[in-house]
Amino acid sequence: MSYAKPYPKPADAYADFIAYASQARTKIDAHPEWREWLLSPEIIDPRQLRGPGKWKQDWLTLAGDGASSFDAAVRALRQLKQREYLRIGLHDFSGFISVEETMRQVSDLADFCLQVVLDVAQQPLIERWGKPDTEFTVLGMGKLGGQELNYSSDIDVIFLFGAEGQLSRQFTYSEYFVRLAQKIIGAFSTQTGDGNLFRIDLRLRPEGDSGALASSLEACENYYAAYGETWERMALLKARPSAGDKGLGYEFEQMRTAFCYPRSLSLEIIEEIAVIKERIEREVVGVENLDLHVKLGTGGIREIEFIVQALQILNGARLPYFQHRSTLPALSAAVTLDILPASKVKVLKEAYLWWRTVEHRLQMVADLQTHSLPRDLARRTQIAETLGLGLPEFEELITHHRRNVREIFDEVFSEHKTVVAGSGEMIATDFFTDPDHARKDMDALEPSGKSERHVSPRTRRSFQRFCNELENSLRRCVDPDLSLTRLVRFVDVYGAHSLLYESLANNPKALELLLKIFDRSQFYTELLLARPELFEEAARSGTLDFRKKSEEYIRELGNLKGDPALESRRYRRAELLRIFLRDILALDELHIIQREYSALARACLDYAVKQVKPSSPVVIIGMGKFGGAELSYGSDLDCLMIGDDENAGREISKFMAEILPTGILFPVDFRLRPNGEGPICVPLEAYRDYYQNKAHSWEIQAFTRARVVAGDKALGEAFMDAIDPIWQEKVRQTDLTMDVAKMRYRIETERVDAAHKELEFKTGVGGMIDVEFGLQAYLMKRRLREPRTWSALSWLSEDMPELAESWRADYLFLRKIESILRCDQNSGVSKLPKDEKEFTKLSQRMGFVDAAAFREFYDQTRARIRAGYETLMPPVPH
Repeated sequence: MSYAKPYPKPADAYADFIAYASQARTKIDAHPEWREWLLSPEIIDPRQLRGPGKWKQDWLTLAGDGASSFDAAVRALRQLKQREYLRIGLHDFSGFISVEETMRQVSDLADFCLQVVLDVAQQPLIERWGKPDTEFTVLGMGKLGGQELNYSSDIDVIFLFGAEGQLSRQFTYSEYFVRLAQKIIGAFSTQTGDGNLFRIDLRLRPEGDSGALASSLEACENYYAAYGETWERMALLKARPSAGDKGLGYEFEQMRTAFCYPRSLSLEIIEEIAVIKERIEREVVGVENLDLHVKLGTGGIREIEFIVQALQILNGARLPYFQHRSTLPALSAAVTLDILPASKVKVLKEAYLWWRTVEHRLQMVADLQTHSLPRDLARRTQIAETLGLGLPEFEELITHHRRNVREIFDEVFSEHKTVVAGSGEMIATDFFTDPDHARKDMDALEPSGKSERHVSPRTRRSFQRFCNELENSLRRCVDPDLSLTRLVRFVDVYGAHSLLYESLANNPKALELLLKIFDRSQFYTELLLARPELFEEAARSGTLDFRKKSEEYIRELGNLKGDPALESRRYRRAELLRIFLRDILALDELHIIQREYSALARACLDYAVKQVKPSSPVVIIGMGKFGGAELSYGSDLDCLMIGDDENAGREISKFMAEILPTGILFPVDFRLRPNGEGPICVPLEAYRDYYQNKAHSWEIQAFTRARVVAGDKALGEAFMDAIDPIWQEKVRQTDLTMDVAKMRYRIETERVDAAHKELEFKTGVGGMIDVEFGLQAYLMKRRLREPRTWSALSWLSEDMPELAESWRADYLFLRKIESILRCDQNSGVSKLPKDEKEFTKLSQRMGFVDAAAFREFYDQTRARIRAGYETLMPPVPH
């Protein structure tokens, strides 16, 4: 069954494919010769089979004389993979190969890449250390193992070697194979202009992230026998050797079969799998996204896979014919073996092919690992059209498949579910939007899980007291449903449930604070889920009442031990949480919180400069809100960098923004440098010449907020001494007020959502930029350079005290809106939510009794701001 839009032949689909799949267009633009290759008769014809043999020929051609060089070989392999993706994508898009064939070809290509990299990676190791007297294989897991990869899948693998041994007195087989694994991972993960190969995910290996990169067969067998969990049985159902020694793969297969399909197994396995699915919905997807996620959402791909895998684990030992790795053949076997009726299997197959087709369309666009349908109707319409459907029919099919799969899922899993009196009645649920889901969340909190089988009376009493306090705190939340769900996730990762419940029952203020975090911010919730201990550290640190300045942050950063990049990011996470707690507890005014946030950013930048150790002095100038020490959550740092060491500029930017396991420091934006392009680090003389002869009026305006923030103080003084007189001369010679007004007009007419101008609290009429631009124009008229908005308002009060007072209150109101909206995702937000429910939540968080009162005050605020702006600024002719 195919859902693809029909085309007479693949070449007829080329234009539509390139128009739809931006990543394909990018590849063709980078390699124009690939278009001719793609449309050539032997490539465009889907009947012309291509596999490892032809891929090897093409790879050798692309590598040329470099086939024996590791870097050149991998570079050619990346090009081969990207080119083959164009072929597979076009054939898939045009409907000339099935979903099953698409998945198989992508999986085969991943196998080929693994084998080639393995071959070229081990040669230098053999030359240096010799060859171990045991074999090595790469086991494909998950969709790779089932030969069901999609375009942007990670490839889940386990690195396996035969037996332990010694290559020398100091060097073991284990160490050798770990180095080989590291070499393979490096080749796959490196991102270049030709993209990467595939992202490798090793979390399914024995002991997960804490396990060895490569394990012996015996170590795997011992681990699964002693510690193997239900989810690991499910993962191993799809395991197969993807590269390396097939004989060793066969040995693993024998061991895997005994573990995955035990002769005796309790029916409680069904309940365990159902719990795993509920946790995925709660922790990974989120209740709010269950209707968007095609893989993990309601009635999605994962539910079909879980149905199959649960039935395989229960029946596989008795019925070996049911032991298929791939989902569709397993479903066919379920009919043959009378495990599921043909009618239900037909429903599941149709849904599986539908979701995999939609998933391919989602990932085909930008080669991103996304499984979520867009909320945007135009984007959904575009996807529907590629399937030959109108939007109503597309939406109807989504609803149809979700409903049908969920019905079968519930039927399969409810047959064996144990009904236990839960905790759902320990608190009232009348104040929740979804009381049934709240009761399920309360059941999940009860301390009776596998890790706490013997629950003491003391723990029961603590849990009861915890529930009493929990209800009180939840009633004070704007979104109690979401807060409770996030609490369940936190309790799951915290581990020691009894200890946690007793601690929170004894300290209701801590519980209330924890729920405030969950109520206000997804970003800070995720931060706590990654490191639950941060909450206790911040809450009990004794520093919540303390305002930290840059000097304090710089001193603490200087005392860090270990890897500077990793540890500075850990430090930054902890300090972000501390600042956020100070904010939601209202321990300081907003502009003080923002000054402290800016001080942390400044200290991190200073730390980056010190770690890079430039070969000659560099200084960094803060611009915009960073210059004014007024950063809000998720802000970029607008900067200039002055100096002669271009490499230092690149390294400092990398140190700040590189994504590591502990996150980033701060994103830095250097687009305000001369011409907005070229080297990040620019010499002082170049800046002097630029500001003297080439700078636009908006750049003169921007310099109003310039401030030295990090680096060499002497060079910073020299820069300010050089540019400030130029700035003074420019604003003395020319009244730039009209230029500022014209720029403001362009922003409010071109950079707003025309259909919802009233929501634009930053760029819209009467928005924050009215105040900021009005003050900057006023300051330039007076030849005053003042980076801080609040100080600029003090200057304005000398001439226009009433306007300054009005703007101070109104600007603070808009900055509070911005702060509340930004802290959720720790990212930029410049307009109010369109969704009425979200608008109402914002109204409550701003302290209004209802949305109407908030909207009225918001409209009045913008009207006052614009009226004041018009008294300062001339009208723009248009």
